[in-house]
Amino acid sequence: MNCWEIAQNEIEECRRCENDKVRYLVVPEKKRHPSFSPPQPTRLLFISVAPPWGGSYFWDNTRPDALRKGLFEALQKAEQSISTLSEFRDQGFFLIPAVKCPSCKNGNDHLPTSTALKNCAPFLRKECESLSPERILVLGKIPMQSASTAFNIEIPSKVEDFRGTLFHVLLGGRQIPLMGTYFPGNKRHGGFEHIAQDIREILSKSPRPGREKSAATMNKTDDLPSDQTRGMS
Repeated sequence: MNCWEIAQNEIEECRRCENDKVRYLVVPEKKRHPSFSPPQPTRLLFISVAPPWGGSYFWDNTRPDALRKGLFEALQKAEQSISTLSEFRDQGFFLIPAVKCPSCKNGNDHLPTSTALKNCAPFLRKECESLSPERILVLGKIPMQSASTAFNIEIPSKVEDFRGTLFHVLLGGRQIPLMGTYFPGNKRHGGFEHIAQDIREILSKSPRPGREKSAATMNKTDDLPSDQTRGMS
């Protein structure tokens, strides 16, 4: 059993939020996991929010999914020819949720609480360590909060404030580029057109040798091109 499979087994067995009675969090009898094994190497890892409460799911080919549709649209605008999950994976892309179980209120999806984010952060870190991706792009405000905890990064609370900032996180002896962007599962935030731009930007970055004394670093905004400085949207 490899490190990825060990992490998935630990996620499947976890009942911490259930035992802690975390508000809105629902621990399903069988949790949802990616239907494909991770690509080697993982060219770009996306981090989303959480599996939905029922209904469609990113890794479920049998049903339409808003996140999958939006992310594939953004990838195509970023000049990546992807229209299926197998193409997504075969071209070195992968996606995992920051929180491993859904949250529900009155029968509808609900955003995970800060306690759920905190409880799942070690699993997110372990998955990232097992994947050792070349780059990470975080999709939205909530998963960026989780990444902040998992990687010990100080991150502004608003997408428009952290978008365009290049962070580096220590994984597998390398400093891995990490950025955040808008959530592609809907266009209500008005930032959808920036997602393709952020995909192109993160794909232009490469890992660099790790430094034992630092778990995470942040590039100054003047290290980025002028149209990618923090706060632009």
